[in-house]
Amino acid sequence: MADDLLVKARNARRDLNGELARDQREANEVRQKADDLKRAMKKAADRARAGVVVRSKKPKRLRRWSMQQDAKTFRSIKAALADDDRVVLTSRSGDLVTDMRSDGKRIRTDIEESKATFKGQKQTTFYVPIWDHSGDYMKALAFGQVVYEAQGMAMSVNLGDEVINAAMKSSKSFAAHMRDRITSYLRTAMTELGQPVPDYFFMVESGYGGQPHLHGAIVIHDEPEIRAAVLEALRKAGGDWKPRAKQVQVDLQPLVTPAKWIGYISKWSALSKGRLGDASIVAASNGLRAKAKAWYQAARRSGVPIAN
Repeated sequence: MADDLLVKARNARRDLNGELARDQREANEVRQKADDLKRAMKKAADRARAGVVVRSKKPKRLRRWSMQQDAKTFRSIKAALADDDRVVLTSRSGDLVTDMRSDGKRIRTDIEESKATFKGQKQTTFYVPIWDHSGDYMKALAFGQVVYEAQGMAMSVNLGDEVINAAMKSSKSFAAHMRDRITSYLRTAMTELGQPVPDYFFMVESGYGGQPHLHGAIVIHDEPEIRAAVLEALRKAGGDWKPRAKQVQVDLQPLVTPAKWIGYISKWSALSKGRLGDASIVAASNGLRAKAKAWYQAARRSGVPIAN
């Protein structure tokens, strides 16, 4: 009995000592954190008194736009161009720019009278997000600007039923399936001519009562041999299509109004996404995607006006 009491007493002392030791460690940790905080606060106060600006090392959180915000910005850009404004993009949201995500307005300012090129014209500036956070509309706008600057051509392609069915059943999106198919036929045709595959992009349109078809643009110059080869490659990519009235399966025309063309080909964008069950209906060749990203980034920095 006495031995049992001694054992219990020793165990109790051991537990008590353990608890005291833990309490001491926790108290030391709290004291250390408090000392560190005091030092940090003193250092910040000293820097402030010395006029040193302390910036957070935490990376800036980038804004990600929704499809609705992307569409809203593009519609406002179209409205500004329709007003004959000189339209520029910027990476800064503040002072001279109205954030399109908040109230949908834009800043419209007079251009200096001394700039004869734009005398009497208004300038509208739009904040747009980085390329990776932009949507179909802004990417398509950039694709169109690059093709326009390269003196490319507007492109429309009608699709046969078997091609549409294959694209609908593909494990990829409709647009990605058609991009790979078009690239394959273009590569075959251009290899025979010793030419590289031309850069191109398109949007899938599937409006009310119509079959899915493609509108976009392609960078080719109107040389008879190359034009004929591209037309034939696009016809093959489109499949066995039955013409209606005086329609043609593939149409190529000089691209002279890139922003207006993007406005036209995106008119049924939301409906097309719903009918196809795809979040994105825009596709581009790898080369054009890289060039468009570079154009977009430069446009956000430079303030160079976009072409209507």
